[in-house]
This record gives sequence, structure tokens and C-alpha cells, in this order.
Amino acid sequence: MTWQAKTPQIDKIVDRRHWIVDQCRGKEVLDIGFVADPQLVKKPKHDIPLHDQLIKVVKSYIGMDKKIPKNKYFPNINYYYLEHNIETYPLNNVKIYHLKSMDNLDVIILAEVLEHLSNPGKALDNIKNVMKENTKFLISVPNCLHERVQEELKLGTEQVHKDHVAWYSPCTLTTLLTRHGFKIDQLLGYAPNWNNCPRKRFFQDIWRVNHNYLRMPGMIAECSI
Repeated sequence: MTWQAKTPQIDKIVDRRHWIVDQCRGKEVLDIGFVADPQLVKKPKHDIPLHDQLIKVVKSYIGMDKKIPKNKYFPNINYYYLEHNIETYPLNNVKIYHLKSMDNLDVIILAEVLEHLSNPGKALDNIKNVMKENTKFLISVPNCLHERVQEELKLGTEQVHKDHVAWYSPCTLTTLLTRHGFKIDQLLGYAPNWNNCPRKRFFQDIWRVNHNYLRMPGMIAECSI
């Protein structure tokens, strides 16, 4: 027996970090899982972690992670860092000194985190419970349909981070989000350093014609409730 699902429409390709930063300008932001992967240390100097870009443009910032390195992130009146396990503990009763509560959040970010979680549904429920009607939820994940992943499979290998426990496709991501009460306002594909690609318009047109938006390295869903 086989199952087929109509693939959700991917609206366009963006540069993941640049796009997220633009959505957060002047906003009060909760960034879940913000601590950079240690492998980022080996990346080029121009590859600036999302956290470092966000704190320059937001109105206020809460960085949340299960474990936060000491002597690296320093809170002030606009930036606050909180150790909290989103899979285990609800956010409703978390108090932040400069926000008083989570009620004032404009944007919640879960970037490249969902695929690491053992209980993604529980994490999504905890996030939804602190969202208001005008809160944006931005979630990004790697795409299991990415052409490089498919090529690796032909060689008998899988291109996957050692800490990942799940792969998501456009169908499975939208199913998971809608199951937990989110409305998907737009679904985007992302490619690394897309804004700096000199032939991005050419590639974008080719990918659109051949339906290869579905084979982008990753996806971003912009959600509301």
C-alpha cells in the first residue's frame, strides 16, 4: 500500500538568517534554542550566528536554551538569557524581569531546533500556549528532500547531524504544525547565503519550473494561531 499527499506550496527561496532578522526588527523576540552549534566556530567569519544578528535589531530579546555557556552571554535591560527545557516545562508561568511575562512577545523563533527534539509536539504546545493573536511563530528545519541528501543516499550514506532525531518534508512539517493548532501563513524554502548568490534569479526560475523548490536545503514556516 502506498500513500501520496499533495505537496504544500513553497512560495519562494530566501536566505534564512537574513529573512528571520528582517521579521524581528524592532520587535520583542523569544529565540528558543539560540546557543550556536560548536561547529559554527569552524565556519567563515562572515557566517554570523543568528543570535548575534538579532540583538542588533530587536526591541528586546530573550534567548532560551536547555544549557547556556557561562561567561559568554551577558544580560542587560534589553537582552535576557534563560535556561529552560521547552519540551518539559510550560512557558506560561515564566517571568522575565523586563517583560514581566511572555504576554508581550511579537515573535517566537524556533530555528533549526525541531529536528533535535524528542518530544516536538509537547514543545509546540508549550509555544502555542503563550502566543497571542498577533504573535508570529517562525520555525525552520532542514529538508529531507534536499538534493544533496538524496545524492548521498545513492552512495549508501546519510548527510545528517549527529544530534538530529527526525527529518521533515514540506508535508510532514505542515501536518505537525496544523495538528498542534498553528495556521501556516507562508512556507518558504531557504538556501545558505542566498542573498549573495550572483545567479539567484536564474536558479530561482529554473527551480520553479522544475518544481525543485521542494528540494531546497531547508524550509521556514511563518505561523500564527
